[in-house]
Amino acid sequence: MVTVLEAVRDTLQRLDVRECGVCVGLSGGIDSASLLDALWRVAPERNLRLSALHVNHGLSPRAEQWQDFCRELCAGKGIALSCARVRVARGSGSGLEAAARVARYAAFAESGAEYLALAHHLDDQVETFLLQLLRGAGARGLSAMPVLDRVYGAQEDQAPERPARPRILRPLLTVSRARIEEYSRMRGLHWIEDESNRDSAPDRNFLRHKVLPLLAARFPGYRQTLARSARNLADTAALAEALAEIDLQSVRDRSGLSAQALGRLPRERGLNVLRQAFERRGLPMPPRARLEEALRQCLEAAADANVRVSFGPVSIRRHRNRIELVDDVDTASDWQGVWRGEDTLLLPRGLGQVHFVRTTGDGISKARLESAPVSVRFRHGGEKLSLGPGRPRRDLKNLLQEAGVPQWERGRLPLLFCGEVLAWVPGIGVSSECTARQDEPAIRVEWEPAGTHNRAC
Repeated sequence: MVTVLEAVRDTLQRLDVRECGVCVGLSGGIDSASLLDALWRVAPERNLRLSALHVNHGLSPRAEQWQDFCRELCAGKGIALSCARVRVARGSGSGLEAAARVARYAAFAESGAEYLALAHHLDDQVETFLLQLLRGAGARGLSAMPVLDRVYGAQEDQAPERPARPRILRPLLTVSRARIEEYSRMRGLHWIEDESNRDSAPDRNFLRHKVLPLLAARFPGYRQTLARSARNLADTAALAEALAEIDLQSVRDRSGLSAQALGRLPRERGLNVLRQAFERRGLPMPPRARLEEALRQCLEAAADANVRVSFGPVSIRRHRNRIELVDDVDTASDWQGVWRGEDTLLLPRGLGQVHFVRTTGDGISKARLESAPVSVRFRHGGEKLSLGPGRPRRDLKNLLQEAGVPQWERGRLPLLFCGEVLAWVPGIGVSSECTARQDEPAIRVEWEPAGTHNRAC
C-alpha cells in the first residue's frame, strides 16, 4: 500500500502542481499534521509556496489550545499560518457537523492560494461512500471525494475583482489511516486529539467505531474494494455529465430550456439535464422525487400555466415554452436609486447594474433627463408607457405579457423614471415622450443582470 510521502509526490506530479501556492487545511490532528509535514518535505522539489490555514470553529473548549498548537507547529517549519474564526450556524436544520463544514469551506475559499490541500484519506473516502449510499445518493454522490475539486460554494460567475478561489487537492485518498499513523510515528510528529472523534453519535463516527470494524473482520480488503467502486461510479457520473451537456445544448434556446425539446428526451435524460443545471450552478443536488416532480410539472402543465417548483434558494420555473433555474430574490419594492450622471448604477439584492452610455440620436434625450430628477425603481403596478408618437400610453403589465417576459422577471426589471414619467423599460424600449431626436445628444440605457440571476439553465 502506498505511503504518505509517495502519495503526495505522485499526486503533485500527476496533476503537474508546481511553482504555485499550496495552502494546507490544518486542524492539528494526525492527518493534517502528516500532510503538512509531507508537503513541507516535497515543496522544494516542486517550487511550492507552502502555507497553512487553521479554522477555529469555537465549538470545543480546547479550540484556543488547538489554534496555539497549529501556530507552534507551523513556526517550527517556517510555514506561514493564517487562522480564521468562523461562526457555526446552530439550529440550521442540517446538523452541527454539516454546519461546521459549510463554515469551514467558506473560510477555505478565501485562502488566496492556487490549491487548498486537505488530508482526507482512504478511510474517509470509504466512510463518505457509505454515508452517501445510506442517503440514497446517485452515481455522483457515490463517487465520493475527488483528488482535485473546486471549493464548495465557489461560483463560476465570481466577481473579477476578487482573488481566484483555490482548487481542493486531496493527495492522501489512496493512503489508509493506519499508514498515516505509521508515517507520523516514524517522523516523530506531534498532533492533537479531538475528543469529539470518540463520540459515536455522529453518523460518520458511528460507521468508524461500530460498523467498519465488523467489515474489516469479515472483509479485510473492504477499503480498496469500496474505493474502487467509488472510482467506477465517478466514471459513470462523468459519462452522465457528458451526456447531459450534449442534451443540454440540444434543448437550449436563447433564454432557457425549451420545454418542447426537453419533452422529446427520454425521462431519465430529462432528469439528467435538470441535474446538470444544478451542477453548473454549484448548487446542492436536490432529492430525486422533487426533481421528478419539477420535470413532470414543466412538461405536463397547461401551456399558459406559470410553473414554479421551489428548491430552497432557487426554483425551476416555466413560462410558455421556456424553462429556467431561477434564484428566488425578493426585490426591494420601495428601493429607489437616484441617477446623478454616473456611468453605472448598482441595483440592490444582487440584481445587477444599469449602464448609461452617452451617444447621439439613440436612446433617451439627454435634455429631457436633465429636466427632472432621474431615478431607477422596480414595479409597483399601474405603470404606463407609450412606445411611439401619437400612440396611447399602455399598461406596462400588458406590454410585458405581449413581449413574453416571464412572470418571475417582471418584478426584477429596473425601470427608469424622469420625474414621474416612465422613460425606459429593459426589453421593451424608450417612452415616446423621452426618445431622442436624430442628431440630439442622448443616453442609451442598458441593464446588465447579475450572473447568478435570471440565468438560463
